[in-house]
Amino acid sequence: MASTTYYTILTKVGQAKIANAIAYGRQLQITQFALGDGGGSGYEPDENQTALKHEVYRANVSNVVVSDQSINMFEINMAVPADQGGWVVREMGVYDADGDLIAISKTPDDPKPGAGSGAAKDVVYRLFIVVTNKGAGEFKIDPTVAVATKAEVQAAKEQLDTEVSELSSLREAALNEQENLKTLLAKTQQDFDTSSNNVSEAEAAALAYEKKLEEEKLAQERAEAEAASRAAAAAGDNNSGSGDITSNINKTPISYDTSDLAMLAAIIECEAGNQSYEGKLAVGSVVVNRVNSPRFANSISGVIYASGQFTPVASGRFTIVLSRGASASCVQAAQEVLNGNVTINALYFHVYRSGIDTYGTVIGDHIFY
Repeated sequence: MASTTYYTILTKVGQAKIANAIAYGRQLQITQFALGDGGGSGYEPDENQTALKHEVYRANVSNVVVSDQSINMFEINMAVPADQGGWVVREMGVYDADGDLIAISKTPDDPKPGAGSGAAKDVVYRLFIVVTNKGAGEFKIDPTVAVATKAEVQAAKEQLDTEVSELSSLREAALNEQENLKTLLAKTQQDFDTSSNNVSEAEAAALAYEKKLEEEKLAQERAEAEAASRAAAAAGDNNSGSGDITSNINKTPISYDTSDLAMLAAIIECEAGNQSYEGKLAVGSVVVNRVNSPRFANSISGVIYASGQFTPVASGRFTIVLSRGASASCVQAAQEVLNGNVTINALYFHVYRSGIDTYGTVIGDHIFY
């Protein structure tokens, strides 16, 4: 070794284990890579060593590369992260799975800056082993990490470089698209705010118009209710507009789809959005009672869209609420009523007028009859 300044030797334990691996066709598992500072100065490694002179760092082997197949040269690598360091590497060694030192290398002084030095960086350390195999067996180093030829590593590196270039182009395109998206989102938000304001204004205007329609309809409803009550009494119909509307309630669930649920929830919000949950159930019950009555249409849509029956439909507010979706409590009330939780046996309701309305059942701001 006198003619070579820096070199790698196999320890006696390493020589024996390699010979055994060759003879019996076994694999020698190189698992760990260690660095040392030589105790402060360089020295000549000895094959009798069982450890580095002064170890400063140890980690698992990163990978093993068949560097030159013609002479059975293996390149063993270990990556040391930037936050490790603060010492000078003068010796390296590799250990097998049993913890035995297999090979030791003398290196030139190689400072490894640590965290906080201002020069910290990731460093890959390499140790080469040449194994002469004169037997019939084949020596293999397999530390259960990637083993590849130098050519394969180079090909992989070139592929990686290509992919990195493509990723860089994609990143630039993504950044451009991100800027375009920000502009689009800003415009969309502005349009949405404008649209929301327009919807709110339209709903308020519809509500004002609806109040006028409601006043006109009250007189007509009272006359219709009285006529219906007389007809029902003559026919013995339990769904009359007079009497106890909390008894003889038909709680049979009716068949419905998502459209029926959305329409019923919307009319409940229009008529009782500011009422208690009991008031919401009562409005929904009126609609379902009408579906079950022979005097009205036999569907949710038929009842709601019947001419002159619900002022929110006439004013256009029902359409606005239906488009944006009713509140969660109104949807829940609609679903309960459709599933059979009909709470009153009434076919009509309107805003209660104290001192004028002396019939029916008052729930919140409405009277049901």
